[in-house]
Amino acid sequence: MSPRVTPKNRIPDIVSAAVAVFSRRGYRLTQMEEIAKEAKVSKATLYYYFKSKLHLFQYVLQIAGDSQNHFPPPEDTQAPTKQAFLQMLKRRLKEGAVLTSIAHFLQQKSKQAGVGAELEDILSELWDINEKNRTQIIMLEKSFYEFPELAQVYDRYARKSLLQQIEGYLKTRMQQGAIRKLHSVEATARFFMESVAWFGFKQPAQPRQLFTKQEALPDLVAILAEGLKR
Repeated sequence: MSPRVTPKNRIPDIVSAAVAVFSRRGYRLTQMEEIAKEAKVSKATLYYYFKSKLHLFQYVLQIAGDSQNHFPPPEDTQAPTKQAFLQMLKRRLKEGAVLTSIAHFLQQKSKQAGVGAELEDILSELWDINEKNRTQIIMLEKSFYEFPELAQVYDRYARKSLLQQIEGYLKTRMQQGAIRKLHSVEATARFFMESVAWFGFKQPAQPRQLFTKQEALPDLVAILAEGLKR
């Protein structure tokens, strides 16, 4: 006789199912019944661990992409209200949306600036942020239309924060004469972001595998660096 499957053995299945369903349908349209069916568990088992859809959504955002496959007790991660959840998300986004390479480079004098090498490090760091948070980003962006408060938090504390850092770098290097004068710093920064985002999480997986960092980044850096030359 097969050993009895205890509830704690099903958390990885539930998380995997929740990622799949939330990524396809977004937060508002997803039903707990759909996740239970995808995970091949009863609805009662699902609610044994996760008291609500918001609780499960929050849990998945917190642990998705964890390379250690660590699944903390769900009861330790539940935010009591939607506002508490949004505050938690705000803190996590602020912590993750930091390009340390830019802060380092802007401490250097203009004559020390090697824009090509700097771009390689900046875009590499931006790529790594996207790759680390790929699952969360897909789930969040799929949920924006039906969960506007979520979109506002994400836009302000993730996208705009990263864009402002890139804009600050471009403005400084332009003022120092290290790059050509740009028609729009904001548009150029957005181009940087969207180029990396496409490779990082927006490109379709079919009909081939996703492009890797090693495949895509060198030529992307070369193209952008050439375009910024004076």
